[in-house]
Order: sequence, then structure tokens, then C-alpha cells
Amino acid sequence: LIGNLSEAYGFVPTPGEPTVGADRGRRAWDDAGEAFTIADAAGHAWVVHVLGGVQGITNSVWAARKVPKGQFAVVANEFTIGELPPNPTEEFVFNREIFRAALAAKLWDGKAPLHFAKTFAPDPVAFEIPT
Repeated sequence: LIGNLSEAYGFVPTPGEPTVGADRGRRAWDDAGEAFTIADAAGHAWVVHVLGGVQGITNSVWAARKVPKGQFAVVANEFTIGELPPNPTEEFVFNREIFRAALAAKLWDGKAPLHFAKTFAPDPVAFEIPT
């Protein structure tokens, strides 16, 4: 449901929160998405990441990973979802246009598996804010 809503209406971060900078010479935005945990009606916990979309492809890019029973997830203000499978599964659900959006935005080359955090977020160590 949350993914469908973000695709239909888009995602806009909190005004004033995103910071433009650079990650290894490439323009990047910090704090332009959200990482959170929710629970569904069946009692499953999900880690959800959402950010803005790619014009002409999708209003929002998002992915969710189910937290296995008996485990917990720490979401410390960074995206934590790694490699996505080629298609949604019981453990991973995501925007059906996520691969096309990453290719169109030139964030991913399509050769290796798509790693959500590395593709859609600046490296927190390499991110530089202009002074």
C-alpha cells in the first residue's frame, strides 16, 4: 500500500532537509529520502525506503524488505536494503520500474545486481557538501 501511494502521489522530502553535494564528483543529494520500519496487518515488520522518482518513469522509487521472524532491524538514518532480486519475492517488494529508473538516471549500469543503498544514496563517507 505505501509503495502504491508513493508511486501515485510521489515523494517529497521535508522542506529544507535535502542537501546538495557531491559523491566522488557526481552530484548527489543527502537527506532526500526516508528509511523507516512499519508493521502490516499480518504482524510482519518491514524496512521501507522511499525517495523521489525519475521523470517520465515513476513518481517515486521505493523498496521494502521483510524482517525475518525472531530478528530485528536497525534503521539509523541510512538506507539499509542491499541487493534486490530481479523480481519481487515474499521477502522483497519494490517499485516495478526501479531497474528502469536506476538505468535512466545513470545510477546503475544494469550489469551487477541492483544494490538499493549504493545506487540511490550517496556514500556517507565520500559525500561532500560545498563550502
